[in-house]
Order: sequence, then structure tokens, then C-alpha cells
Amino acid sequence: MSKTPRILIVDDDETTLDLLSMQLQSEGYQVETASGGAEALEFIRRQVPDLILLDLLMPGIDGLEVCRSVRAFSDVPIIVLSAVGLEDKKVEALDLGADDYLTKPIGVRELKARVRVSQRRRSSKERAAAGKVIRIGDLRLAFLQRQVTVAGREVHLTPIEYELLSELARQRGRIVSHADLLIRGWGPGYQESRNYLHVYMGRLRRKISQAKGVELASKTGVGYVLKAI
Repeated sequence: MSKTPRILIVDDDETTLDLLSMQLQSEGYQVETASGGAEALEFIRRQVPDLILLDLLMPGIDGLEVCRSVRAFSDVPIIVLSAVGLEDKKVEALDLGADDYLTKPIGVRELKARVRVSQRRRSSKERAAAGKVIRIGDLRLAFLQRQVTVAGREVHLTPIEYELLSELARQRGRIVSHADLLIRGWGPGYQESRNYLHVYMGRLRRKISQAKGVELASKTGVGYVLKAI
């Protein structure tokens, strides 16, 4: 029997906590809540959940600081919750390693859909070919372990960064379209969200920049290609 996913909701608004908890529990998820950043980090350090729904604006330790701290030790999926008009905060959260965002007020159907996509993406590692390894120059991807190394040193990637890089590696030498990468990373419905892709590809380039013999190239207006050089 598969484990029931455990979701941690972090928000200083009690009404939001109650509403999201009720909706997700009705879908069969185990739900935990935290009313602030300090409480959330304490919980996560004790037991890393399967998904974090994280409000950005909280007193004390805010969502950005929680995101930064969590990414220092875990690649758990993070969906940030943001008020309308906080575009800069959303982009900063993505830069810090968040995987997606929802804008308040949060629609119930969209919430459930985003959570399902997140969990499907997380479980995809189990479908990777056992023992399969791809090497391109100094870059090595071991799919069974979901491990990426550059010149023998492990590189920490977030779940979406890994999905994007693994798709490019599987199709190495071929251009992968923006739409295909967006579907791979975030799921159907994101084909036009190229700002997501721009942020993540910039991070990937930085993280594998020390790898010799490999290049992550942009094909303007088309997509990206990972190739040996």
C-alpha cells in the first residue's frame, strides 16, 4: 500500500489554514499546519513532508526565508501562496527554489490540480529506468538515485530542475521545445509560462557551469538543447 502524501500548509491566516486543510483532507491527504515560519521550519526539520504550501508574507520569518532554509537540506516540492501584485516576490521565491505558486484568493479546483501535478512529478522518479545513467562530458545523471554530478561532485537540484535537466539529457543533442519542457516541469496548462522556464534554466546553467564537455544552449523562440561540445 502506498503512503498517503503528507502536506504542510504554512500561513499566518487561520481562515486560510482551515479552508485549505479541509479541501485537501477531503481528497485523502494527510495535512499538517503551521502558523508561521519558525513553526514550519521546526516541523520540517523533524519530518520532511511530501509537499509544502507556503505563504510568502508572514511576520517574523517569512516565506522567502523558509524557502531558502528548506532548500539548504531538502528538495521537497514547495508551492508558494501569494497575494495579487507580488510578482517580484513570486520570482524571488522561484529563484530560491520554489516549484510553483498560487495566487490568493485560491480557487479550490486549481489548488487540487496543482497538488496532484506536484505529487505525480514527485512519484515519477520511481518510473525511471533502474540503473540508467547518462553521461555528457563531466555531467552525469543517475536516474535510479535521481543523482546529478559534475566532475564527480554531486549537484543539488530542486525537483523541477531535475525534471527539466533529465528531459534534456534524455533528448541530448536535440532541441526540446519550450512547451514540452513546461509540460514536463509543471504539467499541462503551463505551455505559455515561459517566464518560469527562463528562471529555471538560468539556475540550471549556474549549477552545471563547471561541467566540461557539455553545454546547455538556448534556441531563441524555440527551446533548449543539452549537447556535448
